[in-house]
Amino acid sequence: MELPEEVRRRVRVDRAFHGPDALAEAYAAFDMVLATRMHAAILALTAGTPVLPIAYEFKTTELFEALGLGDYVVSIDGIDEDRLLARTRVFVDELPGLIGICRASVEAERAQARRAEGDARGRGRAVEASRVKARGPATSERERPVLCGGPATRARRVTPPRE
Repeated sequence: MELPEEVRRRVRVDRAFHGPDALAEAYAAFDMVLATRMHAAILALTAGTPVLPIAYEFKTTELFEALGLGDYVVSIDGIDEDRLLARTRVFVDELPGLIGICRASVEAERAQARRAEGDARGRGRAVEASRVKARGPATSERERPVLCGGPATRARRVTPPRE
């Protein structure tokens, strides 16, 4: 399928590599994103931009169903130009209302993730406390837990092995 000339003049294909922060910043300036890749959809959603997803795997469908947006998922199976165009028109018509729904759904998922992170940290502290109680306090520097991690990883506690 080739785009009509009047559309091609308004389309720019950017083939350069962009990191996640740059992509999220770009997506934040869009009215909507049509995405075939789940991670692109997630970046757009976290930037506050509604996404019309084309799902080629179940995980995209599951994500959008969890956000309450499952009705907007277009399955790649059996997709054709007319069906995609019709779904896109509906999406664009409903876009003003979708902005708030997308943002609220994403914020609810963020809050749930933060609660889960807090719960996991709490369980981690409880486990560490029970280990300390079971073996007693560290008696040397070698036994003290240390923090490690780099710019691309979360810091984590590592206890050196006992000799």
